[in-house]
Amino acid sequence: MLKQVTGKTHRDLQRHLITLIAGAVPSQFLVALRALTDFRYAGKPSRFNDSTSARMQLALDEFHACKGEVTDIGARVNPKGEPIENWHIPKLEFMQSVVPSIVASGPVSQWTADVTEHAHITQVKEPARAGNNKDYEAQIVRHLDMLARLRSFDLMTAMKEAKVDFRVTEEHPTDAEPVDFEPEGEGEGEDREEARCTLLSSSAQLIAQLNSGAKFGGAKRRKADLFYRSLSVAQNPDALLPHRTFTDGSGCTAFHLIRDPDYKTLDVDEAARLFRLPDLVGSLKDYMDRFTQGTETFTVGGRRSGGLNSNLPFSHVKIWSKVVLQGKQYFDMDLVTEPYTISALPPDDKWVYGRQDGAIINISSDACWPRSSMHGHSVVAVKMIFTVAQPRKPAKPIPGTHRFFAYCERFDVVAQEPPPPEYAHLPLYSAWDNHSPDYYTGCYVLKRARRSNGEPLGDIIPLVQFRAVADLIPHIRGKANRQFSPFTSFHLNDEFLLNKYLDDETYPILEHTDPCLTV
Repeated sequence: MLKQVTGKTHRDLQRHLITLIAGAVPSQFLVALRALTDFRYAGKPSRFNDSTSARMQLALDEFHACKGEVTDIGARVNPKGEPIENWHIPKLEFMQSVVPSIVASGPVSQWTADVTEHAHITQVKEPARAGNNKDYEAQIVRHLDMLARLRSFDLMTAMKEAKVDFRVTEEHPTDAEPVDFEPEGEGEGEDREEARCTLLSSSAQLIAQLNSGAKFGGAKRRKADLFYRSLSVAQNPDALLPHRTFTDGSGCTAFHLIRDPDYKTLDVDEAARLFRLPDLVGSLKDYMDRFTQGTETFTVGGRRSGGLNSNLPFSHVKIWSKVVLQGKQYFDMDLVTEPYTISALPPDDKWVYGRQDGAIINISSDACWPRSSMHGHSVVAVKMIFTVAQPRKPAKPIPGTHRFFAYCERFDVVAQEPPPPEYAHLPLYSAWDNHSPDYYTGCYVLKRARRSNGEPLGDIIPLVQFRAVADLIPHIRGKANRQFSPFTSFHLNDEFLLNKYLDDETYPILEHTDPCLTV
């Protein structure tokens, strides 16, 4: 029923198809579609080794082992709705050569046609528009030559500004780390400091070293770099406190909030009523007690020691409705990912129960995101983003309230039973420890944690412990609740699937993909 289907629509369907149809189709049919999706995602990395290329082949083998279910239920049909009993599809035949091609020639992304298809715009149409509609060939070549010279000039000036000495020597081979280099010669003080430079030996080190805002080729729109922006904010003595753009300290995640809060200096009790959080005061009291005891990494859970009548050293909070997160790429920690927005809105006429986006938080001091996968991390729903409204006097902030916080509700991973014995011949039957992810969807199954009285389990978590966005899809078994809607399903359901197909960076993390550090 879709019309004018574009590549964006195909990508949106690919992200959510598996998690949305889970429970509504036969299990082996779901495995066949999941295997094809795994094959596509596993083929996207920029680097491969024996483990990652074998993962693609396993997914393809699994599809061929389960594809009979597709024809058995009559799901493969022609445009007239008539069933097709064969699998004579050229693209399926082409898939057999993908893994051998990777072994022989490297990642398949280098053979993509996207660049050449787009080249007609950048290399012909845009230069032609810059001319006077005469002598097209000569003017286009002159225009492209001018752009190339400008890019080279910008690159050289950026290297000069960063004091980069780009060369390879016997003492500093191509895989060496960047070092500070001080040329020989006379001079002291500022002259000798001016002569110092950074010696690099690879283009990857050069990209990581340059902090220039210039764009050297590629897309016209520069990807937002919150890590670079946070450095400017940290060096500005007049920046608002707490800083609106900052990092977590370990360099894993960067955060950005708008300058002014959506709710200024709101009373704590009034904020609890607005967001329907009856234990907000008690959770704030628990956080202050844990901070006083020296806790550095906070978790959601434990017995509530605070209550509605607990005394807090503050009475008002400032509330934001969203925060932007940005991380580092899984296969190249020098590059940043696309930023994602996490929203936390109070109930209103549209969002009857409020808007609660999911997030992955760090709960272990030795966990490194994204390389540690889900080890040492937990999934939460973000109910409220705030910071404490500091009193005018004293001038110093109240200890423990110098940063941004979020009230979060916890989700627990539900260990899944092994698939039936008849699936034991499939390649991925024993791919996961203890079958924690669901075998048929390949995704973690999460359940909303609750206290003994049935209330959701929530606590205060510092924003710096956030690591990534969690795409939570309601896991529907049997008939769906008639009250479900895009604005109520998150609250009315207790079981969810953690969608690993959200983007190219989420998939390798939740799939435990080998980061290919030794290529």
